[in-house]
Amino acid sequence: MKREDVEAKSAWSLSEFELLSPINGISKFQTSSWSDFITFKNSAGESTSLIWPHAIAKNYSEIAISNLFRYALKLDPNILKSPAWQDKGFFMRYQELEFSSEFYEALSCPRIFQSPDAPTSNLHVHTNIIQVGKSSAVAEQLLVVDGKRVGKNLQQITCIERGKAGASPLPDEFLELEYIKPLRKAPRPNFPRTFLPDKSMEEIGSVKMSCFQSDTDENCHMNESVYLRNSLDAIFHCEKLTKKDLQVEKIQALYHKEILAGKTVDVKVYRGADGVYVTSFTVDGNFSFQSRIKTRRI
Repeated sequence: MKREDVEAKSAWSLSEFELLSPINGISKFQTSSWSDFITFKNSAGESTSLIWPHAIAKNYSEIAISNLFRYALKLDPNILKSPAWQDKGFFMRYQELEFSSEFYEALSCPRIFQSPDAPTSNLHVHTNIIQVGKSSAVAEQLLVVDGKRVGKNLQQITCIERGKAGASPLPDEFLELEYIKPLRKAPRPNFPRTFLPDKSMEEIGSVKMSCFQSDTDENCHMNESVYLRNSLDAIFHCEKLTKKDLQVEKIQALYHKEILAGKTVDVKVYRGADGVYVTSFTVDGNFSFQSRIKTRRI
């Protein structure tokens, strides 16, 4: 049987998806996973938890945008049959996640027994394509709990051709779709080009990390969420923090170059004022990733 004749289906539903328009939809997550959370004891000695940003990026944001790509834009390269999409894929170029304090309160993991009748909250991710260029698209995601916005994610996703470096043009058959044409005229957000630390920031340490197979996507490239996890782990390591009481308010992530399985990554951490950190990843002496992370203590 040919691959294109097979329609793959998950053994269980990852989320419920509501299509609002060809460029807009809502992914509804009724449940979470224990692995999404880190658990710890607060200052009062009580067991508590908070959801980790990389879990939002991997288990919710990525699924939500994949839902829109697959069911609305018909952009899943694994099932597309058009020759124009042959060997095409996508690379996260830039990501900006913001979380309010209500985000952590609403999406907590209960560490004590609760009645089955206790109220629960569900996460809805509203995904909207807001701009399309020659080789990239910009998506905005709103994180909503019980009708209240608690976070936001802005992403620039670049089209690539597998096995070749650099961006690849999006196929004309996509760019000429009637609902895409207006987005080509929309102004692209002004994304940062670097997060190199300025003189006000202090280098507080570095750590070597490895890219394992379980860290990678189908192309054996480090998944974008792993960059975020490793950045936060490096901050905890270099600050010698023994408590997990650091909440992330905002992450700005700039993906320069893919990191392959088996590579060793040098991560430098810089500390600024007001809970701001910058991380810089290099592989074989070349920049691969940078982030600027705003944190708060709880």
